[in-house]
Amino acid sequence: MTKCTLHPLPSYLPSSGSSLKRTQRLAARPNSVTCGVMELQFNVSSARISRLDRSKVHLVYASWPRLAEEGARVAVEIPSKEYTRAVYIGMGGSASAGDIISDWLKSRRGPKLEVEKGTFQHSGMRGALVLACSASGNTSETIEGAKSALQRGATLVSICSGGRLEEFARKNGLYVVKIPRGSAPRYSLPHLLYSALKVLGKAFEINGLEEEVDDSLRALRETRTEIEVSTPIGRNPSKRLAASILNSVPKIYGSTVTRGVAFRFKNALNENAKKHAFADSTPELFHNEIEAWDGDSKGFTPVFLRHSREPHNEGRRIDSMIRMLRASRVKTVEERGSGETPLGELSTLTYLLDFASYYVAIASGSDPYPTPLLDVLKRGAD
Repeated sequence: MTKCTLHPLPSYLPSSGSSLKRTQRLAARPNSVTCGVMELQFNVSSARISRLDRSKVHLVYASWPRLAEEGARVAVEIPSKEYTRAVYIGMGGSASAGDIISDWLKSRRGPKLEVEKGTFQHSGMRGALVLACSASGNTSETIEGAKSALQRGATLVSICSGGRLEEFARKNGLYVVKIPRGSAPRYSLPHLLYSALKVLGKAFEINGLEEEVDDSLRALRETRTEIEVSTPIGRNPSKRLAASILNSVPKIYGSTVTRGVAFRFKNALNENAKKHAFADSTPELFHNEIEAWDGDSKGFTPVFLRHSREPHNEGRRIDSMIRMLRASRVKTVEERGSGETPLGELSTLTYLLDFASYYVAIASGSDPYPTPLLDVLKRGAD
C-alpha cells in the first residue's frame, strides 16, 4: 500500500500565490517522443471511434458552439415586472446549466440563482421567477417542482424540448422556451445554459451579459478546433486530460466559481465513460477532503479546475495543496478555460471537460451514448 505523506513545503518550491490572469489556456505540450508513446497507449483513433461511437456523439460535441448560439438567439417572452428572486429547477444534465450560471453570477456579484434538485421545498413564491428546465420534458421531479412553484404563486418559465413539461405549461398558459430535442438530455447543455441566460437577462439587470455571451460564443468556436477528434493529442487538451485519468479514479476539485463545472465533469464521466469519479469544492474540501491524501493515494488523480475569478484565499490554498501533493509525488492536473470573460472561461472549461469524458469512454472501449442502468431505473420508477 502506498502512503502519501503531506510534508511541509520545501524551501526550493516557489510560492505561486493566487494571482490568476485572465488569459487563454496555455497548455504545456509534450514533446514529439512523449506524444508518440501517449498515442500508442491511448487509443482514440478514427477506426476505434467509428466502431464504438454508433450514435456519433463526437459530432454532437463538435456542434456545441452552434447549439450555444441557437440558445443565445432564442425568443423569450416573460411578464415585465420586478422579480424578487430567481430559482432554477432541474435534474441530472439539465441541472448542470443552473449550477454553472449560479456560480458565474456569484463570482460577479450578480443576482442570486437558487438551484433546486429533487423535492421542491420553497414556500411563499410570489415575486419569484422559476425556470423549470428539462431537456427531455419528461423529468418527473422537475414537473412536480414546476407544479409546486405555480401553486405557491411563482412566475414560471419552462425550458424543454416538449414532453409532459410543455403540456403542463401550455395547459396552464405558462411561458415555454422550446429547445430542439437532443440525442440525449446531457448533450443539450449549450441550449439550456444560453436559453436560461436569455431568460434571466430579461428578468434581471445583469451588467455586461451580452458582452460575456458574445465572448463565450467566440471562445467556444476556438476551443472546438483544439479539442475535436481530428486534433492530435499533442495539441488536444481534452485528449491529454483523458489520458491522464484513464487508468485512475479522478478526484475533481472546483473552487467557488467552478463548483458546478466540477460536478458536471463527474457526471459526464459517469454517463459517458461509465467511470467512477468524485467531485468536491473549496473552501469545504480544505476542512476534510485534504486529509484523505495523507492515506493511500494509489489509483487516484486530483484534477483542479481553475478560474481567474476564484476567491483570493481559495486560490492561495489551492496552490498550497498542489505543492504539497507534488512534493509527495502525487501527479496533479490543472485545467482552465479560455476566453476574455468569466463566462467564456466557464463555458470553454465545461466544453473541454465534456469532450475529455468522451475520449475516456472511447479509450476504455465504451460506447458513450447508452445509459442502460439509468434506463432500467427510470422504467422501474415510472
